[in-house]
Amino acid sequence: MVHNLSNTRDGITQGQIDRTQNIKAHNNNNNRNKHHPSGHYIPPWTPQTQQSLENRFPPTAILHHYTTCLQGTSKSKRSRAEGDVRRLVTKVRGLEQINDALKSELSVFHQWASQQTRPLTRETSVNTSEGPPMMDKSTSVQSGPVNTAELLREIRRQREKLESSLRHNDQMRVALEGVLSAAVGAGEVSRVMDGVKEVTDRLDDATSYNHALEEQLKLSRDTVSSLEQQLATLTSRLHESDNEVLERKCLLLEMENQANQQSLELHHQIVALEMRLQETEQALSRANTRIQDLEAKESSLESKLRDAEESASKRLQEVDKKLQEAERLKEQFEAGIHCQKEEADRIRVEADARVQEAHDKFKTLKDFVLGPSKDINPFNATSRSDRLCLLSLKVPELIRSVLYSCASSHNT
Repeated sequence: MVHNLSNTRDGITQGQIDRTQNIKAHNNNNNRNKHHPSGHYIPPWTPQTQQSLENRFPPTAILHHYTTCLQGTSKSKRSRAEGDVRRLVTKVRGLEQINDALKSELSVFHQWASQQTRPLTRETSVNTSEGPPMMDKSTSVQSGPVNTAELLREIRRQREKLESSLRHNDQMRVALEGVLSAAVGAGEVSRVMDGVKEVTDRLDDATSYNHALEEQLKLSRDTVSSLEQQLATLTSRLHESDNEVLERKCLLLEMENQANQQSLELHHQIVALEMRLQETEQALSRANTRIQDLEAKESSLESKLRDAEESASKRLQEVDKKLQEAERLKEQFEAGIHCQKEEADRIRVEADARVQEAHDKFKTLKDFVLGPSKDINPFNATSRSDRLCLLSLKVPELIRSVLYSCASSHNT
């Protein structure tokens, strides 16, 4: 019966160990060449790696950092973190299965220990230094939220202690069987009974220790279930965060498309404005050239105008001088004409007087010539021939005097 129980225990332990090794190998294969969402490399899982990580990073800080990394990474990193969470859940479930197997093994061990009531004949010395005295540190359960890494480490320590306890019990069984087989013929029953009593006390202590381990396993299972719930909550939050990230990415893509479209429109507008600016610059250059030509023409026209104004002013001055001279000459001419007119009037009056005088004289001469006269001219002409001769002498003289007076008036 003891042999069957030992085989059952060995089979369960070996199966659980194989399953645990398969899980670790699978996790190592999945974790190989992968990185943490924070960018750090995750080495393959080994007990040495676990011990070094536990020494370097506190479990609470690791869980907080892991949760923060899960909430703050992008979609690709979150998918990687989600795979890590799934592997962690697989590990926890495997450990839960191991705990169930250990619990069943503990129950089998209790049944086997309860049946060890046969009398023994020899005392045996067994090292139980790994037994109950170490319970105060290894079986202490903290209240409040338990870290996943710390929980796994505690479960591993309890499993190792349980396995050492089982090995210790196997050694005790083998030793007791040997002692009993050797002590039956020697007659040392009393001394063996004392050793059996001592061993029984130690077995009771081991049983109480196993009960404590079972309670710790139950608490660990409850903690694992709460952690599974937390993981489910984190997974749901992760999915929600992924959906939000997808929505934000869609919005970001739409904004990028709008920005690209606006940038294209602005580029076309800038090209059109540059073309218009070039045309404006060309028109401005042509206008500047034309303005320069007009300014040159204006300067030449201004110089010509100044020259024309100067020449015109000079000509006006000359004309003014000539007009003044003409006015002066006109006044002089008018004054001369007036004088000449007065002189002509005077000469005409004189000429009229002389003509009248000549007419009178001619009439007198006519009368003297044509008709007799009672008066005798002082010339003492006695005959008509004498009078004609005298008239012929007087007429040229009168004509000369009239012509002289007319010529003198004409000259003046």
